[in-house]
Amino acid sequence: MASLRGESENPDVAGVYGEGDGAGVWGKSKTWWGVKGETEKKEHGGGGVLGIGGKVGPGVLGNSESGIGVVGESTWIGVKGETKDNQKGIGVLGVHNAGGSAVIGVSEKQGGIGIHGKGAHRAGFFEGNVEITGNLMVQGISVQSLLQRIQQLEQKVGGGPPPSQRTISVTKEGTGLNTVFTVTGAGFTPNGLVVVRITAPNLEQISFAESAGADGKFVAKRSVPCLTGLQLTVTAFEDADSTKQATPVHTTCP
Repeated sequence: MASLRGESENPDVAGVYGEGDGAGVWGKSKTWWGVKGETEKKEHGGGGVLGIGGKVGPGVLGNSESGIGVVGESTWIGVKGETKDNQKGIGVLGVHNAGGSAVIGVSEKQGGIGIHGKGAHRAGFFEGNVEITGNLMVQGISVQSLLQRIQQLEQKVGGGPPPSQRTISVTKEGTGLNTVFTVTGAGFTPNGLVVVRITAPNLEQISFAESAGADGKFVAKRSVPCLTGLQLTVTAFEDADSTKQATPVHTTCP
């Protein structure tokens, strides 16, 4: 039984209403739910709990020291009792109507995972383009390594000539905020677009594009704020096919 009960038959009037400079309603339990919201509406549109955060506050905030901050669970049942394939429930839905990110997963500790997906059918499904700024691993092997292995096998099977050797060299001038990197490349597709990428140890990256000439060569200059002694990795690959890249060059800030 509830120690406090409120009831309203008017859909526009709340059964219980709380207002305060602190928490409007505070629920605390020693063994079960602190606050429970439930709706009997069978159609989409109603919810057990609605949280509105105003302009800057979160609509719903979940916090746990060792458990799960927020759990979303759904079992969509059709009107006749059967589950409809075209109306599968959604455990958690993120929607952003102003061009921002609908869902963001962040893990700041070493070895943490930003978003972990697990499914009996698929762990993840994406509709649209996907951009990956780091390394993509498949069963412990990077996709870049897999593609290189495939290319090597194709060369052995086809017996064709080896691809052109793409190379880059790096020179630097200046220091600190005035450091300028000059990346010189050769062996790329004539008149093709080449992407040059400079990566720091914390995986921060600066990428810029440069067009190769008719001879497959290019020279690209870029001002990069630099901390003396910081180790950097410079790579260059063809924009049309990122597997066609030069051997990375490891260097340091002057």
